[in-house]
This record gives sequence, structure tokens and C-alpha cells, in this order.
Amino acid sequence: MTDSAKFRVTPTSVLAAAAFCFFLFAAGRAVVNGVVWLSDKLSPEQLVCAEETRDLGTVRRGERPQAEFVLKNLGRVPTRIGKALPGCSSCVQVVDYTQDEIQPGGSAAVKLALLTERMEGAVKKAAVVKYGRNNGKYILLYLKANVVVPAAKTEPAGSDRSGENEQETPPKIPEETPGSQN
Repeated sequence: MTDSAKFRVTPTSVLAAAAFCFFLFAAGRAVVNGVVWLSDKLSPEQLVCAEETRDLGTVRRGERPQAEFVLKNLGRVPTRIGKALPGCSSCVQVVDYTQDEIQPGGSAAVKLALLTERMEGAVKKAAVVKYGRNNGKYILLYLKANVVVPAAKTEPAGSDRSGENEQETPPKIPEETPGSQN
């Protein structure tokens, strides 16, 4: 018997070899995907915010309530906020943000204002904080509020209107009717 006759190729052996190759391929992909996922989670630069959405409660239209968000560097290297941008410039204003380097374990602040001049009802508006190398990472911060429109003020008759730019009407003089004499 020759050496080649010892290893006979059968349909069962081909199927077993194919299954083994598929298992190796799938296991390799799982390891690679796991490493990629884990590297995203354990990135050297990572800013987190304990409260990414700040509820400002009920505010009146025209008010500009502000909120300060504290971001913590949970990464392994220092990082810096490159940009803080409103999601919509007519809805959110970036008042201020920390521009210094943020050490690992350190924190930074981002202060936002909600511009309510054109809003009514329940609103939720965002701002984007970009950080890291080439501003390649970002975190979204949200301002949430219920904007109410104050009812139009009506003044009772005879009320004092001092300070308004209206012409005053002269007092009415009772008309004399013919035949009535004092």
C-alpha cells in the first residue's frame, strides 16, 4: 500500500475540512471585531458627561436659560476640546468651554444657552463637542425645556400708562343741550 492510498478523499472528509475552515474564519472575525469594539471603548482619549441631557424645566419665550455641563476625561492621555458647536445656531448658543488641556481623570466645562425667541412647547436642542486628535471624537449635549408663551397683557380701563409712547386723549367735556342752563 502506498502513502497516497492511506489518505482517501471522501465527501465526508471534504465537508469536515470545510466546516473546520469556516470555524477558523468565524473565530478570527469575532476576535478582530471584539478587539475593534474594545479599542473603541478603551480609547486613549475619551470624554464622558454624567448628564448629557439637561432639563431646564418651564421657561418663558424670550428667556435665555443657561446650563453648564461637566465633561470628565476617562482616557489614558490628555485631550483638549477643539470645538463646541451648536446643533442649530438659532436655538443653542455656546457661551463658553474649557480650552485648556484636560488631563486623564480631569474635567472640563461647557456652558450652553437655549435661545427661546422662536420656540414654543416641548423642545430638545443639541450641541456638539469635538475633541481628540484632529477633533475626530465628539459628544452630544442636549438642552431640554418647555417653552411657554406669556398671554398678552390687557390693562384695565383707567390704569396708569406712564412711560408709554402714546398720545393721551383729552378728557371729555359734557355737552350742553339747548334749554339747560345752570
